[in-house]
Amino acid sequence: MRLFGTSGIRRLAEDLPDDFCTDLARAVSSILPQGSKVYVANDPRKSGPRIKAALVKGMVSSGCDITDLGLLPTPALCYLTKKSSSVDAGVMLTASHNPPEYNGMKMWQSDGMGFTPEMENRIEDFMKSKKFRQGDGIAKKADISGDFISGISEMISPKKMRILIDAGNGAASILAPRVFEKLGFDVTRMNCEPDGDFPNRNPEPRPDTLQKTISAVTTKTGFGLAFDGDADRVVFIDKRGFMGYNEPLAFTAMLRVQHESKKKIVTTVETGRLIDLAVEPFGGKVVRTRVGDVFVASETKRSRAAFGCEQCGVYVMPEFGFFPSSIYSSAWLLENGILNMREELKVPKLYFDKIKIQVDEGESVMEKISEETKKFEAEVNDIDGIRLDFEDSWMLIRPSGTEPVIRVFAEAENKKRMEYLLEQGRDMVRDSR
Repeated sequence: MRLFGTSGIRRLAEDLPDDFCTDLARAVSSILPQGSKVYVANDPRKSGPRIKAALVKGMVSSGCDITDLGLLPTPALCYLTKKSSSVDAGVMLTASHNPPEYNGMKMWQSDGMGFTPEMENRIEDFMKSKKFRQGDGIAKKADISGDFISGISEMISPKKMRILIDAGNGAASILAPRVFEKLGFDVTRMNCEPDGDFPNRNPEPRPDTLQKTISAVTTKTGFGLAFDGDADRVVFIDKRGFMGYNEPLAFTAMLRVQHESKKKIVTTVETGRLIDLAVEPFGGKVVRTRVGDVFVASETKRSRAAFGCEQCGVYVMPEFGFFPSSIYSSAWLLENGILNMREELKVPKLYFDKIKIQVDEGESVMEKISEETKKFEAEVNDIDGIRLDFEDSWMLIRPSGTEPVIRVFAEAENKKRMEYLLEQGRDMVRDSR
């Protein structure tokens, strides 16, 4: 079984014992140059200090010098790693949007991009052989979060406006409000006290987990941002409510191709057709890749795209870095008129939804589903899961890279068609278990 999923390593914290974490750190160190300098940061999960201690122990014993940056959002770690000319890698301790009993690790290269699949394979080889490099490194702590705030404020114009920030008690709790206050915003804080138990809402920002946030925005502030556990994702709320997943992506993509010479937009097989419809009038072209911010960022860089994104709320802005940049992207969108999205996004209404089904053996289930999908007359994309594109709709069946579930996505021009496709997908998964 592979250690890495679509976004690093993620498990129940009890399945990340100290010895495993120390060996994993030694394996990571062993693929880096001798004497590498590494930034380490974390979200507020209660298992974080134990795992970090084991991680630092392993990296120091393999010759790496560690700087512990403390509680930071993932985008801040990526930016600070990229910004430093002397840092070789960054390691983020987080389980992202997963529940509090989970934890994990994401690794980033010196340019801020995630570790490649090839690098992950080398780490797994070291975990099997246990032939780790030996050395004597040092560990220290530092607070350089101000560099992240300054980096954004140098790129975004100040704006007087009232907004609500819901950090979900996660990694963005302290830093995100400081960024927007530096930019001149009047910030109302909600769930901005770091707490690894995530007591006020699920760390995944969805309409059903954001009911109190939506109510506060629609009745008071008029616009809000909601982050996930490590703040590599963001969703938006305006005075009418939740703004959707695909709609803000489509609006962002439209703005990017309108105002830049670059016309390519990169997204994943999970993203709906709104983004295509939004950019086509301006000569834009959408390229779809595998799910995972590493794949999106890599393709965005390779194809010199104007923008990369994931349907779940991941935004990759090349001028800031090839990594999820939720805080910078939110500020950029506020500067460029996201409050007018509902009026300016001239696309037909499409109905989109997704469901997930618990499975134990996702690979064998997908093999059976692959046979079942042959009965449909549709264009098939199997780059990541199985996506069926029909003339008026599409459906994706894809095993999660971080949970023992298979997700079914569907989008159609009418709600009944969407619900029908979701039902078809659910039945295929259940019948194949």
